Amino acid sequence: MEGEAAKNEEQQDRSRGGWLAAKVLGVAAEVTAKGALKAPVEGTSNLEEIDLNRPVMFVGTHLTDVDIQIAVDRLYTLKGYEMVVANQTTQHKPKDFASKAISLVLDVMGRDRFYPLGWEWGREGKAQTVFKLDDYKKLKEQVFGRKRVLVVAGHNPTLDGKLAKNPGLAAAMVTQVAEGVQIVPVAVVLAGKAPDAYDLAGSIKRRGSQNPRMVIGKVFSVDKKISDEELGELERGFEGELKRKLVGVLRETGGEIMRRLAELLPAEKRGVWGNQGKN
Repeated sequence: MEGEAAKNEEQQDRSRGGWLAAKVLGVAAEVTAKGALKAPVEGTSNLEEIDLNRPVMFVGTHLTDVDIQIAVDRLYTLKGYEMVVANQTTQHKPKDFASKAISLVLDVMGRDRFYPLGWEWGREGKAQTVFKLDDYKKLKEQVFGRKRVLVVAGHNPTLDGKLAKNPGLAAAMVTQVAEGVQIVPVAVVLAGKAPDAYDLAGSIKRRGSQNPRMVIGKVFSVDKKISDEELGELERGFEGELKRKLVGVLRETGGEIMRRLAELLPAEKRGVWGNQGKN
């Protein structure tokens, strides 16, 4: 009985932590997108197809600096998912103002709600993502192994209101490290110029005209084409034919994810993926 009570208490603590993380992100989005906390959601019936006993990965658009925040808040409000957000600014010491603000918010919400991907310092003192296979292996254990769901952007931020030309490879890599990942595409649609963390004043001025809404797509999966043995070989030496095979698989899977996201967006926001989405 004591063990069961301790387990229940732990679950309640996790639930409270999940609520705090989701609401802080929602409030942060509300600052530059009025109505973010109550954004209407389409496609909620697709959530009923998710099997929480299998790995779940929500892959979102990154057309603005609030897409992922809105997605996390709305998904928690709808289903109370225990979510972990893949994030490159989780563990490093920030140098610029926007990254310092993000780091402070992560401290408030709890850094266990955010999974750090590989990073290194890029130009102008900003962190940029780099590929580290070990990050994905740990993610499999720390997120899916703890029955949590992952939230990750499907591409790099664009801020021009259109899907990026190139797909992100992080979500695709997850499908090769973990078996049977359920992918749920999520698109956040805002009107007007995209909110930008590096133009906070201008974004706040435009907040009343954003009219945010969210669209959830159908659950799908992709085949695992890189074996665990091959991943082990890649870890020992990330070169040669095996590397080319992995990059090809990731680009193919990333492209499929982008096409699924494009289907959820208005035609003018699909970018180069426009002729592959629904009209």
